[in-house]
Amino acid sequence: MEELLGLTDRHLAVLPSGQRLHKDIISDFEAMQRAATAAGFDLQVASGFRDFTRQKMIWNNKFSGQRPVLDLSGNIIDIDALTNEEKIISILTFSALPGLSRHHWGTDFDFYDAAGLPENYQLKLEEHEYINNGPCSGLSEWLKQNMNQFGFDAPYAVYNGGIAREPWHLSHTKVAVSFQNRLTTIVPAAFANILKEQQVLGAEEVAHNLDSILSKYVFNSL
Repeated sequence: MEELLGLTDRHLAVLPSGQRLHKDIISDFEAMQRAATAAGFDLQVASGFRDFTRQKMIWNNKFSGQRPVLDLSGNIIDIDALTNEEKIISILTFSALPGLSRHHWGTDFDFYDAAGLPENYQLKLEEHEYINNGPCSGLSEWLKQNMNQFGFDAPYAVYNGGIAREPWHLSHTKVAVSFQNRLTTIVPAAFANILKEQQVLGAEEVAHNLDSILSKYVFNSL
């Protein structure tokens, strides 16, 4: 359970860059990285494992209005004008709930092309960087054609009404599915208790809507 919810890091291995991924996906990632290098790219991880505490800080700051919450058009939402359930849905468009982030598993990561970035460029993980002539667009297209043969997929490549599109987000299919299957067995009340113990804001409302949150914002189902 701790691995599932991001409460431990014992399932991880460290890349030369210092980023951490699940130990069972390292060989597949490195094989894909070598193939990308041969194709003229420098595949690197911008963000791999993210623990519960880090995700809780992001979540609570947004829920309490200390950090801006944006809509799909990039406009700032007046979070104080929303009910708790509305706050949850608004935040989930761009930020995962603590305990339900795929980054907790170590199977998912945000990638970039280090060879494509101009000197002193600050990566933003925004769509324009991965399409058209963006600095990571070439690698993004290469991955679309090749990632499956290494066991990876892009779970947020398409917007289905839940989490916003994330063309930079890749997942190791086989290992991630094993975590997804475990998530479906979580008892909402028990999960709510964990969130309360960890002082996550909106815990009660999350428990009431857990099934739909999993479907729309973790599994990205229609």
